[in-house]
Amino acid sequence: MKNYLLTFSLALSMVFFVSVSSQAQSFQTGDMVANAGLGFGWYSYGYGISSFPAISASLERGITQFDMGSFGEGILGVGGIVGYKHASYNWSFYGEDYKWAWNDIFVAARGSVHANLFKVDKLDTYGGLAVGLRFQSWKHNDSFSGNSLNDTEVHGVLAVYAGSRYYFTEKVSVFGEVGYGLGYLTLGLSLKI
Repeated sequence: MKNYLLTFSLALSMVFFVSVSSQAQSFQTGDMVANAGLGFGWYSYGYGISSFPAISASLERGITQFDMGSFGEGILGVGGIVGYKHASYNWSFYGEDYKWAWNDIFVAARGSVHANLFKVDKLDTYGGLAVGLRFQSWKHNDSFSGNSLNDTEVHGVLAVYAGSRYYFTEKVSVFGEVGYGLGYLTLGLSLKI
């Protein structure tokens, strides 16, 4: 747990630790942004599990601008996300092998509210909600009993997230998001298209 908190703290520091200046909202009505990210800190399958970071791709379009009172102008963005996560477990005991493998695919629609909360040049801050499905398939092989099991399950997902993008150029940025999905922390690159 300490590693997740440290990773989370460092990521937020990298995203938000920039000099403050005033500028218009980085995400505008009509903007289309594609994200590619790696997700970290997903729920655990158990002790001894090996897994790779989740990979995800999302697309978002700014559809309307509205007044957020003291927070200034906000932009409503809508889009979708798809992601993939794999984990496995291999254990040998006196020549007998026990193997498990999980594959998860996450597909969801997303809606975000973008606001220039910190008044930081080139920073886009947002929060939102994702609604979708998680398709999980798993396989178990046990050489001791000779059992080989597999199954596929479908779960509904309701995910809340908060994030930011920092633009290095007019079109290229890095992003960080915290929340539930395929990782509690997702880091990656964004491109305005």
